[in-house]
Amino acid sequence: MVTMNNGSGFAQEVQVFFRTAQDLGRLRHENDRSQFEQTLVASGMDATEAGQYFDLVACNRSPSFQPMDFAEVDGVKSNSILARRLGIDLNNGEGEPPKNWLLYRLFQCFFPNIFNANYSGKKHLVAKDTKGGKNPQHRAIRFFALPVESAGERNREGNVMPIYRVVQGKEPSKFQAEVIRTSASFRSAFEGDLGMRFAELLYRLQMVIPSATIAHALARVIQAGRDGKEVTFAGAFCPDYAYEETGNVQVPFRYTFDGLGTGVGLVAQQFARIIPELSRFCKELGISHRFIIGMGDFEADAESVLQRVGVDRMEFVRRCQCSLDAFQELMPVDVPIELELFDAKRGKGNFRMIAADCTQRMMQGDFGMMESLHPDLHEVIARIPDQYRTFYERWYGVQMDDDAVRRIIYSQGGEYAAVGRIYYDDFGENSIFLAGDRPEMNRFNAFWAPLPVLCAKRAY
Repeated sequence: MVTMNNGSGFAQEVQVFFRTAQDLGRLRHENDRSQFEQTLVASGMDATEAGQYFDLVACNRSPSFQPMDFAEVDGVKSNSILARRLGIDLNNGEGEPPKNWLLYRLFQCFFPNIFNANYSGKKHLVAKDTKGGKNPQHRAIRFFALPVESAGERNREGNVMPIYRVVQGKEPSKFQAEVIRTSASFRSAFEGDLGMRFAELLYRLQMVIPSATIAHALARVIQAGRDGKEVTFAGAFCPDYAYEETGNVQVPFRYTFDGLGTGVGLVAQQFARIIPELSRFCKELGISHRFIIGMGDFEADAESVLQRVGVDRMEFVRRCQCSLDAFQELMPVDVPIELELFDAKRGKGNFRMIAADCTQRMMQGDFGMMESLHPDLHEVIARIPDQYRTFYERWYGVQMDDDAVRRIIYSQGGEYAAVGRIYYDDFGENSIFLAGDRPEMNRFNAFWAPLPVLCAKRAY
């Protein structure tokens, strides 16, 4: 008999699932519709859905049929065999659910966090009948969540696990397959399962999973925090420029720059959803931490920006302060955060000088410390003009060639570098930079020091 996960709570839930499936197979064989449907409802299924399956089960007509015993489950080699031997496989007729659908739905009722699926189409077609394109009649199951292998299993960590293997006692990973697959190099920088937990948090927050080089820089800061040193999360976001929806799921918004608001801007919204979760994660690790978040009031230095949004400098800065106040209202009271107008509070008159110096060096091909964290730096910079040409043309209201876009990129890159330099000078090496805008541009934060950056995925 297979041993179930050393008696874990998950193993006990699996056995309850198995016994429920057994009961369904027995009740169907005994033609007890009422108890069959009540068992499904008790498992969490809607009564209307539960009412359809009794007539759809491919009932075994043998008088001696009994649903398989748990002691036999180790010999099962497919979900189809498991469903059939439990007596809950379906007829698989045209216009009806797939043959394993009741097994899947019951499993989903018990384990909604690791299994989710639906199906479309009216009939099962063999491969030769679907060759050359999708047949709208073809019935296909789409899986939105599946159990996946955990570390130490015989198969590769992150591979999909069929239901029958879970029933046999192979407890799946508590992490999503996508997290496992995209975070291998990131996780290697951390001890134990900390890297996986961190990667899962970033994935859930729709943040970029950092590269291996940044992961090691992050791991050093996180370890310093676990050793008792305070960790500072520092960042700056844009003023509340006007924007609109694009209808594109991948890049859902675009700035129009038709005005300047006093609310929580597009990039600030990214910070608002990220910061409380990062704070909670640090508390779970016992890390003393704080957030120092600035508003980019220095953008009022550009007369072209003031003309674009239709306000003077004093009004621009006033609206920035209003946006900070609105942002503060979104922060839970237990989040240790300080909000500031970056140039007024942190720049101390040095911001423009530092930014100009960085820009000049970049124009001469000197990118400081950036390559130490970003080995792909030159490839990324080469792509930026094409990626953001329309963004800058919309901002400045004129068409631009590559050289014009590149000059603006280095000018803005100098501002990113200056922000990173000032924060690093103030808070030292136990700092992590937060970014809510374009991931490519945030490489410039590392110009003066290899400051690790956690960046949200691009929203515009």
